[in-house]
Amino acid sequence: MKAVFWFYVALVAAGLVILCWPETNSTMLIRLSEMHGPSAADLAGLIVLAAGYLPMIFAVAKRFTDIQRQTGNITPIVLTSVSVVTLALIVVSLRLPNDYLLWASVSVSTCCQSVLVFYAFEKSSPPS
Repeated sequence: MKAVFWFYVALVAAGLVILCWPETNSTMLIRLSEMHGPSAADLAGLIVLAAGYLPMIFAVAKRFTDIQRQTGNITPIVLTSVSVVTLALIVVSLRLPNDYLLWASVSVSTCCQSVLVFYAFEKSSPPS
């Protein structure tokens, strides 16, 4: 893996740590529903997380045809489609009081995106 990949992973991990850090004042700056909404610390964590996550997404988009060549034509399309649907479900689930849909969507989306990011940053062999 490229060194820049591990830097992005470190940013994502730091953002997750900030998001998970217990707060004494959990005042929501933006109320998405009765149970969901980011506080100031959550927004800081989301910014750090996005600083690592967005370059990964750009790398997947840039290398999409290489990923198709490595994994087969249909695999990245299916993974991308599932990721988009589950990301939409995450947004929907933030408006609902049910956390099961939220965590199921996060889990499936993370798995699909992890495979795509792995192939985007994997040292590819020269085409044969």
